[in-house]
Amino acid sequence: MKSGALQRHDGQPSEELKDICAELSNLFHQQNDALENAVFMGMTDEQSKAFEKRRERIMVLTARLKEFKEEA
Repeated sequence: MKSGALQRHDGQPSEELKDICAELSNLFHQQNDALENAVFMGMTDEQSKAFEKRRERIMVLTARLKEFKEEA
């Protein structure tokens, strides 16, 4: 089995995959909250920078998920 594959030898998702999914879920939740708050209060420069940083991290993690799929 290739390193970083979607599943371990016992058929369960790899720990890295679980970690990526958990982090993505958390980031999506934070992005959603930020957008909901921005509708009513706008976004400060600091909040906008944090939003962009999360967006960039989401892009990195989704690229890693693509690698998982290609390795499977």
